[in-house]
Amino acid sequence: MITGSRPQQAQLSENIPMGKGGNTVVESRKRGAFMDISNTVNVVPAQTGVVTRSKAAAARLSANKLEDLDDTVMQGTTPARLELHQLVDWKDTIPPEDRQDLPNPQFVSEYVNTIFVHMNGIEQKYRQSWDYMARTQTDITERMRAVLIDWLVEVHWKFKLVPETLYLTVNLIDRYLEQCPNLPRTRLQLVGVTCLLIASKYEDIYAPEMKDIVSICDRTYQRHEVMQMEVDILNTLGFCLTTPSAMMFLLRYAKVMECDEKHFFLAQYCLELALPE
Repeated sequence: MITGSRPQQAQLSENIPMGKGGNTVVESRKRGAFMDISNTVNVVPAQTGVVTRSKAAAARLSANKLEDLDDTVMQGTTPARLELHQLVDWKDTIPPEDRQDLPNPQFVSEYVNTIFVHMNGIEQKYRQSWDYMARTQTDITERMRAVLIDWLVEVHWKFKLVPETLYLTVNLIDRYLEQCPNLPRTRLQLVGVTCLLIASKYEDIYAPEMKDIVSICDRTYQRHEVMQMEVDILNTLGFCLTTPSAMMFLLRYAKVMECDEKHFFLAQYCLELALPE
């Protein structure tokens, strides 16, 4: 077995250079797994011809793949480049009445169409049925609701709240009455004044204080009753308070039509007349 392995050792040593005194010269390099350790391992040099051919083949393969990829990208991005060119002229998609507001970021003129499409969808989602009172309420009539809304208009004016608060108040009342059937008539005023409080917290900077809410009802309800009704309304509506009002659309239409103040306030007056209906 020993004599049989010597020819193989001789063949292996033919390719290894010999140093002085017949010593074998081997190349040494540091072990890659221990980069900062100084111990070395002896490695016989690899055949450079094979490695060179492999690198050349890999380079040609990579070049071919890059050419194919470049052709694919060029063919696939030609329409995308056209769309990008169209997006550069995004100002052309803005309505003419909004282009003058482009320098003012508060008008968000580039998103105005998207915003109002979204508002239309939200309005359809939270719109009440025209006959919900007859279907859900037995102790409350439409006349009682109209009296409540008329009283809330005066309360809204007395507290000097913003117009959006009044429209949101009516929206919350109708949505709550539709989802809470058979509400006693003795609780109707409590529902109305609590919805006004919630809407004021949402729209106004300074909402009325709780003592003012209790006082405006001639102390018919206590403080804890208003707070409990507020929790009940919010839970019933799922805390979904962001709904577009008729006032929002009126402001938009007035801007598009370039209405003067006289026509705008007349339209706003008509909207308020329609609230009790």
